[in-house]
Amino acid sequence: MDYKNYSKKIDLNSMTEANKVLYTAYYIYISSNNKSFTVGQINDLLQTLGIHISNISREKKQIKESKNYKKIRGLEYTLSSLIINKLNNEVDFINDNESIETEGKLLDLKIFCGYRTYLDKLVLQANHCYENNCYDACATMLRRILETLLIESYEYLKIDCDIKDKDGNYLMLEKICNNAKSNTKLSLTRIKNKLDDFRDLGNFAAHRRYYNTFKSDIDSCKKDFRVIIEELMYKAGIK
Repeated sequence: MDYKNYSKKIDLNSMTEANKVLYTAYYIYISSNNKSFTVGQINDLLQTLGIHISNISREKKQIKESKNYKKIRGLEYTLSSLIINKLNNEVDFINDNESIETEGKLLDLKIFCGYRTYLDKLVLQANHCYENNCYDACATMLRRILETLLIESYEYLKIDCDIKDKDGNYLMLEKICNNAKSNTKLSLTRIKNKLDDFRDLGNFAAHRRYYNTFKSDIDSCKKDFRVIIEELMYKAGIK
């Protein structure tokens, strides 16, 4: 959903100025993997709707002092876990025609969903693929979840420079996994020894021309995968 449709759905124009800022920050938070934002990004989006903040200095002060926001670094902020949970329950970000039916047979929805909308979508897609015998697609989605949460963990711990190249781009997943296995600040449990197995599963499904993933391939690693994903959610400050 783009920002214009999002704003109509939640009736942004009728909100107070402070809530216009908050709900726009939430949109930025849930619409990309980058959970941080700046006051400038919020105001740029508001201006696309013809909304102009009356007092920028006051806005910055309110964000700085509000418990809804947490400063990350420099001019970047994120949302507090309390306001995220509140808004997750309040804002139905996913349209009815975008809903994904799943019984949660692969990844337990009670454990992995309800924290961040973009993560919910990945989990729902992985489950849906598994339950509908689309095992190559499922393996690819699991790989994406793993990569996303590894990066989230490094960012949360402020050690993301360990997995970036000289130009500031994130390394390939193989190198990220290699670093994760030995990074003392990330400090993964022994489940880290399974990282290459999870990565290979997704890589084969996505890139091997004559390879097909079977249900047994997913089943053989789903318990360990659940363990590493939940651990990374804690490392990333999501749970």
